[in-house]
Amino acid sequence: MQKILYTCAGILLVTAALYGQTDSTNQVYSLFTDQKSLNVGDILTIYIMEFSSGANQAATSSENKNDVGLDAKGTGSLSSFPTMGLDFGKSKGFDGKGSTMQKGNLTAKVSALITERVNANILRIEGKREVNVNGDKQTITLSGLVRVQDVSANNIVYSYNIADAQINYKGKGTASGAKKPWWPLRLFGWII
Repeated sequence: MQKILYTCAGILLVTAALYGQTDSTNQVYSLFTDQKSLNVGDILTIYIMEFSSGANQAATSSENKNDVGLDAKGTGSLSSFPTMGLDFGKSKGFDGKGSTMQKGNLTAKVSALITERVNANILRIEGKREVNVNGDKQTITLSGLVRVQDVSANNIVYSYNIADAQINYKGKGTASGAKKPWWPLRLFGWII
């Protein structure tokens, strides 16, 4: 009887160690996994890897053509009358084509702060990174919701795993202003 009791106790201990235990927040803990401290105020590293592209094409073609004709020739005793002819024509056509294409690519690393624990498995995060290089200011801001299971052992989350993600990238300075023409040229282009 004592052997059976020890055997059952051993099986329970091994099962608890392998499958984990839950605490009051329903977080599962195991002896064989790293325990991540994912609380409000903790910092996660976000790998931003966003790729987007879109294309749209449209083509329209229409044609309208009307012809009216009248031809009269005399026969028999009317053959001496001259031949009459009347002809009208109308033609209208339209051919329109258009296309647009846009591509975007953003890769970066940003640290984000856990601002709220929505429930046992969802974290709200916010992060911001500003970089100044030779007078050019680049700002990346992000926010969204992260599932606890999407956080790696190194506290890394990929941006495509963030729900309700809002990722903004802004640049200001000489390099970002170079894509705009000089203001007198823009004014001249607007007038013409």
